[in-house]
Amino acid sequence: MKVVVGTTVLNNGSGQVYDIEEFRIHENYNDKEIRNDIGIIKLKKSITFNNNIRSISLGKEDIGGGKSLILTGWGKTQYPGKTTKKLQKIDLVSVSDSDCAKIYAEHVDQRNLCTEGKPGRGACQGDSGGPLVFEGTQVGIVSWGIACAKGKPDVFTDVSSFGNWIVEHMK
Repeated sequence: MKVVVGTTVLNNGSGQVYDIEEFRIHENYNDKEIRNDIGIIKLKKSITFNNNIRSISLGKEDIGGGKSLILTGWGKTQYPGKTTKKLQKIDLVSVSDSDCAKIYAEHVDQRNLCTEGKPGRGACQGDSGGPLVFEGTQVGIVSWGIACAKGKPDVFTDVSSFGNWIVEHMK
């Protein structure tokens, strides 16, 4: 497996390719309940930053509901359908923890963040692991949802809930 950075079109030869040294999955990851859905990829060498490749800071606190967010991903643009070769970008709005819990009950907790978008717009298969951004800071990681943009909130791993874990496992 390799990591490609700095491209908006898959398989066109642009971007930089990096070999993976190690992949760390959260030790309490639960695939049945989709809890602690986070991991870290350690590369064999450092990324070379330029105009197309920049770092992003990670969220340190819960953002609450009603915030404008940006999701990017390579997932399907409709379901059923094929994944896209061109990086997609959509605007979403954060849903409060309490409103999300009313819909998903015990399936979400304080380590999740939920969003809603316009009808037909949201995360889909192939977007998992992608970044959710608020004001230039990554606040979420695509985790799961019900179908694709079918009127239910999408569920993300809340990056701020895992700050200590991220720091510890980047050593």
